[in-house]
Amino acid sequence: MLAVNSSGGFGTPAYFNNFDALTPGATAPFNTFNFATVSNAQSYDAPNSVISTVSNGSFNFGGAYALSTSINPTVGNEVWFRIRLFFPTGFNFTAGGGPAANALKFMRIDTMPTSSSSDHSHIDWYLLGGNSTSVGGFDWIYEGSPSGGPGGTGWLFGGGSSTALPSGIIRNQWQTWEVYYKLETTGAASIIRFWRDGTLICDTSANIPSGVAQLPTIITGNSIYGAFGNPGGFMWSTYWNGGSPATQSAYCDDFTIYTSLTGAPTATDSHGNVFIGTGGP
Repeated sequence: MLAVNSSGGFGTPAYFNNFDALTPGATAPFNTFNFATVSNAQSYDAPNSVISTVSNGSFNFGGAYALSTSINPTVGNEVWFRIRLFFPTGFNFTAGGGPAANALKFMRIDTMPTSSSSDHSHIDWYLLGGNSTSVGGFDWIYEGSPSGGPGGTGWLFGGGSSTALPSGIIRNQWQTWEVYYKLETTGAASIIRFWRDGTLICDTSANIPSGVAQLPTIITGNSIYGAFGNPGGFMWSTYWNGGSPATQSAYCDDFTIYTSLTGAPTATDSHGNVFIGTGGP
């Protein structure tokens, strides 16, 4: 069913998997980092989702998918990335260390040159300030290349004022998350949009939230595909900044990617923005 603030259809995604044709216990096909398996314990739409389990102190979590080299999004392309997530009651969002204390990477894209594995950079949403009772808030960061390019100066935060955007995560409930990126080499041309359950909660092109400090850019020659077949592309969550505070699991369903190279989605939100929305596929 479409969200109440969306209209239109869905088009053909560059990648989609709802895991329903797979056997529980099998390795998830998007699973570059081998952290997720098919499960029928929870699902957004029956029977299956994938479960990712992280050990206490581990940096690992979530999963990733690198698009085929024939459709690797790069400068000038648009990308829509949507997932459904279920965090069980008691899930602890604390994650410490790194440039951003207590920050869990969320819906991350990894960019690399197609000709080498150097100069990689990342555009991440961060979940800030969460713990065993609080769900925290979102900010985004451009984690730039250490050897130059737009991210050569280091970690650049943006996304609003001095306080993070409230995440609105609800434990023990399926929620739909979607991000949109207009990939450009300058902050003035780049765009980020973020939806929770079909509702637009951030739009840098419309100054929502206000006070955007630094838009993420992409280095010329980079694409979202991981170079030389390395892990890369689209990752839904990682604890790479300090390790998980507990051994715990979360579920992901309907892993969906659209790009302007293969055809944009055809739904629009209540602001007229093209997006995938909360409905099918």
